[in-house]
Amino acid sequence: MAESNPTESALLASKICNQISSVFSTKSPNPAALDVLVQEIADAANRNGRVFIYGVGRERLMLKALSMRLFHLGLLADCVFDMNTPPIGPSDLLISSAGPGSPLQTEFAASLIVGSCSNLNWEFSASGS
Repeated sequence: MAESNPTESALLASKICNQISSVFSTKSPNPAALDVLVQEIADAANRNGRVFIYGVGRERLMLKALSMRLFHLGLLADCVFDMNTPPIGPSDLLISSAGPGSPLQTEFAASLIVGSCSNLNWEFSASGS
């Protein structure tokens, strides 16, 4: 391996740190995803609605944990396709998530869930868009 100049390495490290810093300091014109999620959950609770979650793989496990925490907070929260899941209604919130390997499966499941309720609308957006 070639010898490197400590000054060049320090300069390169500084450039890398500045670039990373610029990514995290750039303000997005969109609200933070967590803020939107909290507001949507609060809105569903104010409508006396339930929060339904659907996920795939490890994300399902994390969403199940979220569902339990919401239940502990006094909200009505259910996991889609569990044996005791009630029907979804117009005042309810569906939170759906899938990793990069299976967004179509989640979109299909959401369309089935929402398709069973004629008065529900939904929007699918792939992560990163």
